[in-house]
Amino acid sequence: MSNLLEKAKSDLELKELKNEELVIISEAESYIIENQDAVSVVIEFMSRIKTKIKTVKDKLNPMVKDAHSLHKKLTTMRNELTLPFETALKISTEKINIWNIKQAEIQKREQDRLNAIARKAEEKRIKELEAQAKRHEDKGNIDKADERRELIEDVYIPVEVADNLQKSVKTESGNASMIEDIEITVTDEMEVLKAIINRRLPLSAIEVKYNVIKKHCKNMGIKNGEILGIRINKKFITRIKTKSNCPF
Repeated sequence: MSNLLEKAKSDLELKELKNEELVIISEAESYIIENQDAVSVVIEFMSRIKTKIKTVKDKLNPMVKDAHSLHKKLTTMRNELTLPFETALKISTEKINIWNIKQAEIQKREQDRLNAIARKAEEKRIKELEAQAKRHEDKGNIDKADERRELIEDVYIPVEVADNLQKSVKTESGNASMIEDIEITVTDEMEVLKAIINRRLPLSAIEVKYNVIKKHCKNMGIKNGEILGIRINKKFITRIKTKSNCPF
């Protein structure tokens, strides 16, 4: 590829065109169209520009094609060589993911068990205080009964925390980090669109394809104002056809 680049840089005609880039832009900016004759002058200028563009493409397109062909061959070679290693990496990653999911389920069950123990301990302590308050009431000790009921509001049994998953592993050849993530699968595009409209999902979740909208509006003859959210403006495209015997 470096040889192709050097060949392109050393081409004399391309060098001359490179030197024209500032002049040609200044010339384009200098034109003022106030009558049909001026339009003809600008079209003549555009014809010259088209010829120069054709010269660049005729010289560089074959080189681009060769470079692209080499790029494709090297990319294919790279992909073929890395495929078995990527596959092995994917299989190993999936096995670790399955292990981590199982460990997370075990951790959740253990945490639920510890939460239940703390909750039962709180319920037991509340019942004890309520029983004490009741006994004081039966004896006519209202103040002491109120004190016991006030203590009920402050009952708290600390919850033990289950052992966390091992988030990183170090080995002699390197280390790995386990990061919890999510995977999204779209099952109903219309429901996703409704979620975006209701602002439950961001607008950036979809891609507005202007070319698709433009093609649809042209084919259906849709005018500006007929569809909310888009503005349709007319424009003219000038197509230049240079003569085969053009002297430029």
